[in-house]
Amino acid sequence: MISQYLARTLPGEKRFRWRGGDVSRLEGIVDAAFAFALTLLLVSTEMPAHIGELKEFFIQLPVLLVTFVLLILVWHEHFVFHRRYGLEDPLTRLLNFAVLFLVLVYVYPLKFLFHLLYNHLVLGRPGDYRSEIPVLSGAGDMQLLMMLYGAGVLALFGLFALMFRRAWRLREALGLDPVEQELTRGAMRSQLLSAGVAGISVLVAAADEGWGAWSGIAYFLMWPTQWWNGVRTGRAVERLEQAAASAAGGESVRGGEA
Repeated sequence: MISQYLARTLPGEKRFRWRGGDVSRLEGIVDAAFAFALTLLLVSTEMPAHIGELKEFFIQLPVLLVTFVLLILVWHEHFVFHRRYGLEDPLTRLLNFAVLFLVLVYVYPLKFLFHLLYNHLVLGRPGDYRSEIPVLSGAGDMQLLMMLYGAGVLALFGLFALMFRRAWRLREALGLDPVEQELTRGAMRSQLLSAGVAGISVLVAAADEGWGAWSGIAYFLMWPTQWWNGVRTGRAVERLEQAAASAAGGESVRGGEA
């Protein structure tokens, strides 16, 4: 499995000691579930029956690519969490299974949403290319779609926030140094910000039937909020490292005088 390979070959992070040992059964189950989710993306695509459908397969390839990348990003977040903390307690296992459930449930809705956006905004197709039947029958369908999608995003990032919160509460047992503690807080804050953006999108969509299409604009808030969080966390880490270096230098001077 890829997690086993990465766990053996990657040295960890410069500012964070990896506490996860060999890949556990929990991580193995997660890898299998993500592999199954990725398989569903391709299995749901029928084999082309003629050259026209083959051409259409490659036209729709960006939809598969975007969905694939999003699933890989979620998997990577999970991988880094377990490498950093190596937690296997009952609450962490429960949160992991909840994440897996969401990933498997939302594979098709995620693909449906990006299929709709790509065909409508990029290709200028109001309906399914195989027929004249509209994919959405009205503004109410778009409202429901964006609310369902936003609820899934909010729940997923909320679960990751709880996982990092669990690691934060066990920081002393895990032996996290001040820099690792700050990075953990930054990661938890990052998940909460993403969940908050998804919550805003859901509220906008729920406010009015005609606002469903506009609620997706809220996700553009991801970039400035995550940038702000990254800058804040980076500056805090730099201050901690400078304080540690000053303290080490002072001890060296006192040691030399002695």
